[in-house]
Amino acid sequence: MERVPRIAAFKHELEASNLAPEKNPDLHKFANRDDIIVRPLNWSWFIANSRFEPRETTKNINATRFAQISKKHFDELSEYGIHVPVSFMVAEKQQDTPRAKADVLAIVDKVTVEQNINDRELGTALAKLRKNLLRYYEDKFARNQSFLADVFKEAQYVYGRVGDSDVGLYLVDVDPFIYSDKKTLLHILREMNRIVQGERAHFALPEYDAVCEGFQSLVAKVESSSSEA
Repeated sequence: MERVPRIAAFKHELEASNLAPEKNPDLHKFANRDDIIVRPLNWSWFIANSRFEPRETTKNINATRFAQISKKHFDELSEYGIHVPVSFMVAEKQQDTPRAKADVLAIVDKVTVEQNINDRELGTALAKLRKNLLRYYEDKFARNQSFLADVFKEAQYVYGRVGDSDVGLYLVDVDPFIYSDKKTLLHILREMNRIVQGERAHFALPEYDAVCEGFQSLVAKVESSSSEA
């Protein structure tokens, strides 16, 4: 379990770029703050390496629209009980950097790591996360909607609290890989099925029984749907 985020409050790539606080007035309010993690996102790269819904053609997506789409998808996770303390900001490009593309920032609240956690508490929290992710992907498949593809690895979460919030798992790795195709969905579900089987064997908690059955069933449904297409 990755309990401590490895991202500094300001990553070197941000400090060295034209988006650094001293070079961009939009970021002055973030200087000297240790309660947030600020990450630049190369939004054009994410668009090129994702598969949005057909109506969201890449030529119609600018930095602002990309930030809106990303926020929408992470907000949806929150609706499924998955804690994602992230917001997105579009910073103005500087005149002397016409090719600067990392002008969308992901701003993540820093999670205070819970030090005194036992194996059962962690297992229970992970089982709940897996159950919530199962519901998320079940609905995405049933509704034929785009989904976040890179939110299921254990190392992407930190067990702790944000401010005075309850202790729990928080998603801190917020790369917005967004897809809508069944091939990617099936890959995710097969990988998650493998992960939950391993967690069930490790933690030996009854909560995992229904979760494992659910992922096996959903994998079968997507496989059947893909073969019929």
